[in-house]
Amino acid sequence: MGSSTTDYATKLPSVSITFHELLIILGIVACVVNCLIAVYLICGHLYHWVKPNEQRQILRITLWIPITSLCSLFSIYFYHAEGHIYPVTTSYEGFAVVALFLLYMEYICPIPTERASYFNTLERRNRSGKKPKGDKGSLQWYRATWIRVFQILFFLIASTVTSWVLIALTCPLDSIRRTVKMVISIVQGLSTFVAVLGIVMFERRFQHQLSQHHGLLKLWSFKAIVIIKIIQNILFDVHSKTGVFKPTPPYHISWNDFTIGLPEFILIWEMTVVVMIFLQGYDSKAYKEMVYCGTVPVTPTWKAFLTVLDPRDVFSGVWYVFTCFTSSTFLEGPVSYQSLPVEYNTDEENKS
Repeated sequence: MGSSTTDYATKLPSVSITFHELLIILGIVACVVNCLIAVYLICGHLYHWVKPNEQRQILRITLWIPITSLCSLFSIYFYHAEGHIYPVTTSYEGFAVVALFLLYMEYICPIPTERASYFNTLERRNRSGKKPKGDKGSLQWYRATWIRVFQILFFLIASTVTSWVLIALTCPLDSIRRTVKMVISIVQGLSTFVAVLGIVMFERRFQHQLSQHHGLLKLWSFKAIVIIKIIQNILFDVHSKTGVFKPTPPYHISWNDFTIGLPEFILIWEMTVVVMIFLQGYDSKAYKEMVYCGTVPVTPTWKAFLTVLDPRDVFSGVWYVFTCFTSSTFLEGPVSYQSLPVEYNTDEENKS
């Protein structure tokens, strides 16, 4: 577990380990805690699988915790493989963002073939929450929100491929690599910000309906770490590019410790805070009650796990992005200009 001699790091005063080894030891502790809590949450849903369309999105979001924690730990342990590992984390982060939006859609309008009619008859609201003149429904707003969220998949896949090509064609000490890496971080940050902003606007629009599902807690527990991670990555990349940190004798902290180990270590412990919040926001209590009451049948665990791995709903969402720019934009069902069905008019239910 010792540091490579190319890291130029010596052992810390009064202890027999290097800063790199210290990061690994403490990182393992946080990673184990994160994975155990995530497994607890995941098993709670798999053993009480009663609403597949909702719970598979919850599990996809929850899996973001152990995937990010493990990738960060491996990046700390294998400094020279960090460039190959980091894009995996960012790519799945985009997948989790999309899963959160699809989860909200299941809460608001669970039947895809009725979403066009639902949003077309839903009155528009401006930023202040007031109804504008000449109301034409919220179908265009719904489609725009869908595009805002799903664009993250295109940008993150493109940035992942670019990162791997950059690693294959450039030297680790090449200034071009550091410059392009910083640009990629900024582009990823902007794409993630746009997607999260779309989800925030969606949650604010349906905050009364989502409150019974801990909608705000789900959003903030996810949004906070994503925003912090974006800022953190940009700051460390800028410091790396400008040379703010320069190892000096006796070299207790190496360049790799500062540019790779430290940000990944911080991220692992940030995930520990997030997974604690997930215990409340993404728990399986409501689904357990359904099972205990015997109101719905329970799906076998292995089938539930396969449902989580099935990406067809995400592919359908990506395809819908393209159809929004054509005349065939009603894949979610025909547009209706009648009043909302009673079962979906949740605003009226809440008022009553």
